[in-house]
Amino acid sequence: MRSSFLIIWHFRICFSTFGKALISYKAILDVIRLTAYNDTDIKICRKIFSNDKYRRVVWQCNHKFDGGEKCTTPHLDEETIKRLFIKALNIIGKEKDLILVGFGEVKDTAFETGELEAEARQLNGEMNVAAELIQKCIGENARVVQNQGEYAKRYDALVGRFETAKLRLEEVQAAITEKQAQRKIMENFMDVLRGLPEQVDYFDEAAWYAMVDFMTVYGKDDVRFTFKNGMEIKA
Repeated sequence: MRSSFLIIWHFRICFSTFGKALISYKAILDVIRLTAYNDTDIKICRKIFSNDKYRRVVWQCNHKFDGGEKCTTPHLDEETIKRLFIKALNIIGKEKDLILVGFGEVKDTAFETGELEAEARQLNGEMNVAAELIQKCIGENARVVQNQGEYAKRYDALVGRFETAKLRLEEVQAAITEKQAQRKIMENFMDVLRGLPEQVDYFDEAAWYAMVDFMTVYGKDDVRFTFKNGMEIKA
């Protein structure tokens, strides 16, 4: 069975066989569970220690030695991952001036939230108006004898108006929060990229967390890093 797996140190580890899988986690664990995107399988990525006297940490697909079709993707030890990451950093570092200039040109428009914030204010106003009308409707029904069927229709329409505005407001607020978070992630990425030396010769864990989105292992000689700015580097 030909497959590939994706490893994201600290944040997530993914395997790709018939479809891709994804999980998120807060620490590097010995066993990490994954749920397939296409719901065809549940897979486990295992962090193990090799049995030799040097006790290397090795990452491999948990189905590597299953019966039947076995995962043929090679395992990786942590030292290899670090070495490949350093290589990828040196490759992306050669393009850092262009990347930084490009980000500076688009950041204010790509993460602009002004229109969303204006819509959020409008929706807040709409909710306040609807809430006042609901209270007025209830008060009139308490004071004045009226057709209860007509009252129920009017009340339900006002509640629906309020709920529609509330639902949209939640979506807008989530979009604002996401854009703000994305901007912080990208600014942190650019800060770390800007500070890279001409030649990186050591593994920096902080640089990994700030810059790497995921790492894809297609084969022994085909390992690629996808950085948080979307660039894919074959290391």
